[in-house]
Amino acid sequence: MARKYKQRADGRYSTQLSTGRYTDDGKPVRITLYASSSRELERLVSEKKYEISRGLVAKSSNALFGAYAEEWFSLTKANSAPSTRSMYRTMLANHLGPLAGMKIKDITRNDIQRQINTIAQHPRTCKMLRMTINQILESALDDGLILRNVCKKIDMPVYRAKEKRTLTDYEKKAIRCADFTLKERAYVYLMYGCGLRPEEVRALRRSDFDFSTNEVSINKVIAFDGNNAMLAERTKTFAGIRTLPMPDITTKAVKEYLAILEDHDFLFALDDNGQYYTKAAYRAAWNRILKKIYKGNPGEQLTEYIFRHNYCTEVYYSGISIKECQRLMGHSNYAMIVKVYAHLDAKKEQSGAKIREIF
Repeated sequence: MARKYKQRADGRYSTQLSTGRYTDDGKPVRITLYASSSRELERLVSEKKYEISRGLVAKSSNALFGAYAEEWFSLTKANSAPSTRSMYRTMLANHLGPLAGMKIKDITRNDIQRQINTIAQHPRTCKMLRMTINQILESALDDGLILRNVCKKIDMPVYRAKEKRTLTDYEKKAIRCADFTLKERAYVYLMYGCGLRPEEVRALRRSDFDFSTNEVSINKVIAFDGNNAMLAERTKTFAGIRTLPMPDITTKAVKEYLAILEDHDFLFALDDNGQYYTKAAYRAAWNRILKKIYKGNPGEQLTEYIFRHNYCTEVYYSGISIKECQRLMGHSNYAMIVKVYAHLDAKKEQSGAKIREIF
């Protein structure tokens, strides 16, 4: 028969249970259990006593979430790609809000939901923040600091990734006619003709080019930690280490630029003082390129990654296999290429027009 427990004013039943642990100042650590009936509470008490006997109940901790998050970041993301580290660093520095000052054991689902709601107008940021908090709490769970991860049932704003587009006919013509400097032309044509990620282009050196075969080797990246550039002797994934053929327009642009490049081994990484360009400097340089493409008039939002998607699309329509496209793009995940190809297949099929012709 279920033990009698005191009923609260809100109709629930509750009791406190000793964990057998003590705080740093010697006070016993107790947990409070709630249930809708005395019988249900008795079942919870039995389960929790079993967990305590097996050492499954969290240790006492007054650790603040923000401090624990910093330690988690330094330990678990030390060997991550620079772009990955930068993303997590941004989440911890800018989006934890009041959670950072709370004891990790006191954080509830509502606390996380409240923080997500403050940036709900930015669904992608919400997605990354939830992912970050969830990983931190999973780590705390493994460390025995909390009993459960409360980041499991968060109501998230709908996130719809923007549909990727290729270069327009105007843009393709404009980049061939634009009054670029030799440096700008080499930068643009390496993305246009090789489908490189911008962080891969930034890190290119003279020694990465083999003009006897017209190939370029990708083996490093320059990403950012805040505004500061950082060179990583690894690409986003190991699949990113690859050698790519260069079309004639890219080879010509690179050769012309290298002919005037004097002391620097890097093509795009260093300023006149031999210092790495900052993120702001790269952004300013890209804006100058855009002005030349659109002749000073604002056009569609053209990002460096549009060149990459355009390359993937051109490769697809050329008849190159999906597996080879995966290698050329430097993707470790085959599904990424399949997803792009499926999207292109749907466009190519034009099923609506064909069905109308059939019937």
